[in-house]
This record gives sequence, structure tokens and C-alpha cells, in this order.
Amino acid sequence: MNILVINPGSTSTKVAIYKDENLFYEKNIKHPKEEIVKFKDLFEEKPYREKAIIEALNEEKINISFFDAFAGRGGTLKPLKAGVYRVTESMIDDINKGNIQQIHASLLGALIAYDFSLSTGKPAFIVDPISSDEMADIAKIAGHPKVKFAALTHTLNVRACARKVSKDLNLDFFKTNFIIAHLGGGITVNAIYKGKIIDVLDGRQTGPFAPTSCGALPLRVIAKLIIKGELKVEEIEDLYGRSGGLVAYFGTDDVKELLSKSEQDEKIKQVLQAMCFQVAKAINAQKTILKGEYETIVLTGGLAYSEILVGWIKRWFPESERFYLVPGEHEMEALALGTLRALKGEEKVLDY
Repeated sequence: MNILVINPGSTSTKVAIYKDENLFYEKNIKHPKEEIVKFKDLFEEKPYREKAIIEALNEEKINISFFDAFAGRGGTLKPLKAGVYRVTESMIDDINKGNIQQIHASLLGALIAYDFSLSTGKPAFIVDPISSDEMADIAKIAGHPKVKFAALTHTLNVRACARKVSKDLNLDFFKTNFIIAHLGGGITVNAIYKGKIIDVLDGRQTGPFAPTSCGALPLRVIAKLIIKGELKVEEIEDLYGRSGGLVAYFGTDDVKELLSKSEQDEKIKQVLQAMCFQVAKAINAQKTILKGEYETIVLTGGLAYSEILVGWIKRWFPESERFYLVPGEHEMEALALGTLRALKGEEKVLDY
């Protein structure tokens, strides 16, 4: 089975070709900001990105008709059960009509995959969309009736890691519990109960601060800063996605650079260690959600490559604690393998 994987980001589109489980080709197509700003909204970018993908394939002398299926990144759709979905007209209508949770570049994954599906007659799928929501109801209840915690996490990579570790340890994914910390520009700490993400501590809500997000902040202090004019209301959204965390402290989210500087700069070292402390605290909180019954703690994402950061997290645990490292992001492989399972009938395709 030849599968084209499409994973749009804000200024790039990652594409990959898989032959069954094997990666055949991969490219990160960059979209210069001066080109992107010409479009009035995200959806106007679709033809531009499709053309860039076709051109990249043409360079490899590959026609779009070569593929047996298309796998698009699943975006911020309505809340859905995690799994594999066929991209349908109703899904596309919801995206185009704005029946979604928020505008996000990942939505282009389904749109582009669907266009390629229409032109070739081959199926298009999404896998574990960002809007996947299997969070326990009790975990969504906040301390005010107008506020509810959302199931926002790195679903695709987290579930891919759970599957990989289950396979490596010869365990049944649907019968095993894990605690998985995704450590990237954003940080999420997830409780996995028999294949489902039942709770998440997210750097954009109540979790640890991260390179780009501020994590949980005391509301009273934020209110006082706004009243004093030291923080603007319109700046708050960015604190949770672009300008919080390490960016707020040091003006950069380059953790590799900060780690290098931390050898001489005690302030940088202290803040990085505090971030790791908060990750460890969140991991320990998720132990409670799973009643202490979990196979191992999995550390994934780009920051999991750092032996220093991993060591600063592990220092808060007894030496007997079980850790499993799956550094980096595995989204492209997860999209391909999910689609392959659907094509082979190994996983039920869910109705949108």
C-alpha cells in the first residue's frame, strides 16, 4: 500500500510517502511568511499548498495517482473519539462552515487529503485528530461553572508512543496504562488508560510551563497585573501558546541554546530546572488518576533528546521508577500506520 501523508503547519507542510510500514520519502515544504501573508485566511492557502505538494512529488517523478490512500493531519474539529476517520463531505462541510473548535493549520490536512481523494478516487483518512476527546468527565470540571477544562493534547504523538511502547514490551495497547509526557515547544502530561487519554495536564491550561506556554498561573495575580497595566488582556492568549514560558523569561524557545548558556548563567539553569520540576510534579499527579497502576512513564517530544533535561525530571523520582524514552515526534509515522490499519481492516474506521 502506497500512502501519502500530509501534515500542515503554520509555515510549512510536511509530506511523506510510506510503502506499508516503511518510509520511502519525506520532505518538509517551507512556505515563506511573505507568501503566507498574501492569503486573507487559512483556507485560501489550500490551492497554494496543494500545488507545492504536487511540485515536490513531480521532482521525484511521482504522480498523485500512484497512491492507494491519503492521510491528513486531523485538526481542531468538534470533539471526537480518538481513532481513524474517513474524510467525508460532512467533515469538509464542517471545516468550511466553521463548525470547529478553533482555526488551526492542521485543518488543511483533511481538506488537502480530500481534494486528492476526489481527483484519484482513492480514500482519505485522518488519525487521532487534535480534537480527540476521551477525557473523563470529572477531569473537565473546574472551579467555576462557566469554565471547563478541555482535552487539548498531543493526541497523535502520545497515542503513537503508547502503541510503540506496547509493541516493544509485548503488551496489549488496549489493556495497558501509561503516563506519557510530551516535551516540546508545548508540554502535556497524559494519563493513558487502556488506550484512552483520560486526563491531561497541559501547558496551555493547568500543566507545566513550557518553552512557549506559561502553564498554570494564579488567576488573582494575573488580574492584578492587568489592573496595574503591566499585562494587557489581549496578551494573555499569546502567553499560552507563543510568548509564555521560556520565551517570557529569555525571549527564546531555543532550549539547546539555553542549556548551553545555563552552564554559566544560574538564572537560566534555575528556570529550566523549575520547568522539569513541574513536569515531574504533573507526572506524579497522573499516577493518582491511574490509581498507581501503570506500566511505565514515557518521555517523548524533542526535549526528550536532552540527557540533562531528562535527568532533571528523573531526579524527583526514586531510582526504581520505570522510564521509557521515545524522543522526537512521530506524527508522520502515526498517520501512515493508522491509515494502513484501516486499509487492512485491522482497525475499525470511525464514523464522523
